[in-house]
Order: sequence, then structure tokens, then C-alpha cells
Amino acid sequence: MRVLVAPDKLKGSLTAKAAAEAMARGVERAGGSVIGVLPLADGGEGSLEALLAAWGGELRSARVKGALGHEVVARLGLLEGGRTALVESAEAIGLARLSAHRDVLSASSYGVGQLIRAALDAGVERVLIALGGSATNDGGAGALQALGLELVGAPCPVTARDLDRVTRLERGSVDPRLAKVEVVALCDVSSPLTGPTGASLLFAAQKGASADEARALDRALARLAELAGFAADTPGAGAAGGLGFGLAAFAGARLAPGADFVLDAVELERRLRDAELVLTAEGCLDAQTLQGKLVCRLGERCQRAGVPVIAFAGRVAVEAALLAEHGLIAAFPLADGPMTEAESVARAGELLAGAVERVLALSARLRRTEHA
Repeated sequence: MRVLVAPDKLKGSLTAKAAAEAMARGVERAGGSVIGVLPLADGGEGSLEALLAAWGGELRSARVKGALGHEVVARLGLLEGGRTALVESAEAIGLARLSAHRDVLSASSYGVGQLIRAALDAGVERVLIALGGSATNDGGAGALQALGLELVGAPCPVTARDLDRVTRLERGSVDPRLAKVEVVALCDVSSPLTGPTGASLLFAAQKGASADEARALDRALARLAELAGFAADTPGAGAAGGLGFGLAAFAGARLAPGADFVLDAVELERRLRDAELVLTAEGCLDAQTLQGKLVCRLGERCQRAGVPVIAFAGRVAVEAALLAEHGLIAAFPLADGPMTEAESVARAGELLAGAVERVLALSARLRRTEHA
């Protein structure tokens, strides 16, 4: 069987590249033929590496503020002969950069604005900003503050805790170079800014917020959108703790589905022509997966091309029928027996290769039985 391997990262355990290599080993051990290995991303972490692999380019680095104010060294990419810059927000304010201590109320997206400034300093014509994987929920206020937006009444850098102190937004000092370049925000989810599927109520808990804090953050972002005169229900506005909203409202960014952008960049449809099966993976298949995440967008496009998709994940917590609506014919967890979460993370590559081998070997036996 000709198999295209195309996973996302498994957050906390495997990069997309490492996941792809493990899956390819499983295919080969089951007697399949790997026709392509495509490490992918959905606009979150890994987008920088995925697009550099697809287009080529160079990496640069800058010292910026991390989510909790400490200095970090963050990478950005220069693509297409230096005409395009790619900023990955997780490089500066990523949840993965933090230890076990997560304090979303004290977190700021300021460092992303500093990275965007570094991109503008490079003289580019287009800035791509990969959203996702952030530790923040400030509606992008910190990032825009770094780009010159004045949040009257709030400190600098502003954090999510400070949003209720903002009385007025002054745009006069926003970096004028933003108006002269194309700005595209690659959203890893289609979530609106506020509401049940918005930045705060759906995602803030994983960043350390209690239920009461998440509700307060939702109200604060709704008020910020009102001050900005921005529609809070805009798809993608809730990406990266509302960074999508901030960039669209104040930097003129176009919000684009990150998964589709990456799938276009790697020329997915061309690669599907010779494939009989696509294998994908991510850390957890759950309700968030259905909000524009990579495996669903991949499944939908493969379905249109008539190629079945099987997904693997550290945890499967969504109904098979819902995944089937997005072109995924089956989904399997990695574990091959009872184990702790720490053990499953430590053995992720081995478990992923083994799960792929087991599923493909079973499929081969079923096909032989059908033809017997």
C-alpha cells in the first residue's frame, strides 16, 4: 500500500518531523510503501519549520520578552528571497516555553510585537504570523503595544489582568510600516474572540485559568473588542488568546486558516495523486480538533481527492462520527496497554510507530481474508 505520512506535532512529546519519522518506520515494518513524509503544522508551533522546509529560506533570531516577561531568544524566518517574513508566535510566548507554572493573567503577547518589528526592520514586503500554542490571553494587546498602540490606563507591557484598566485606544503611534506591507495571521483555530468556543472559555483553562478567571477574561476581551469597534464573532479572532483579533483590528492583518495555508505550501493535492492512504497524527483528538485544526482540514481535502485518512493521537476524546464528517475514517490512540501519562510521553515515538504498524498489519490481514 502506498502511504503518505503527514502528521502535526504531538504537543509535549514529538515535533511533527519526529512524528513523521516514527510513523514512516511503522509503515515500513508493516510492509507498506512510504511515498512521502510531510511534517505539517496548522499555524501553531512547527509552522516555521514546515514552511521553511517547503519554500526554503533563512533563520534569524531576536531577543524579545517571553510570555511572563523574561527575555527569550526567538527565531523568525525570511522566505522567498527575503520578501516574506514568518513570525511564529510560540517562539516568543509559547506555552511550551514555560515550566509547570502557568499564569495566563500575568502573561503578555508583547514579545510577538517585538518579533514583528524585527521582521519589518528586515525590509520585507509581507509578514506571516503563525498563531497558536500561546501562553497568553490578552487579545494581542501586548503585541500591539510593542508596535505603538497606546492602551490608555494600562501599564506597559500590558497583561490579561490589566485589560479592564484600558479606557481608550490610541492608534496614532502604531508603526506606519504596517500599512505598507501585507500582514497575514495564520490561525490554528477558527474560534471567535469570545463566547463558548472563544479564546477564554475554550482555551484559557489549559493556560492556567480557573473557570471564574476564564469568564472574567471573556468579558474583558468583549469589552476590548467594543473599544476597538471590532466584531468579536470573526472566525479566527480567538486564535492565540485573541492575538488574531488584535492583529486584525490594529495591524490590518488578514485572518487565514493556518492549516490550509500550510497544506497549500506543501502542495498536498499533487502529493495525493499517488497515495492510497494518508496517515496523520496530533497530540489529542478532542473538541478543539474540530475548530479548524490540521487533521480535520487535511481529512477534508483528502476526502475530496478520494484518499482515506487514518489518524493517531496520544488521546482520542471525540466521537468517531464527528471525525468522519471531516474525512477521517478511523482514529487510534498510541498506548499499547495501561501506562501513565509520563510514560506515554517518554515513549511517544516508539508507541506511534507501533500503533501504525499494528493498524496497517491488521488492515493487510483483512484484505487478504476478503480475497481468500
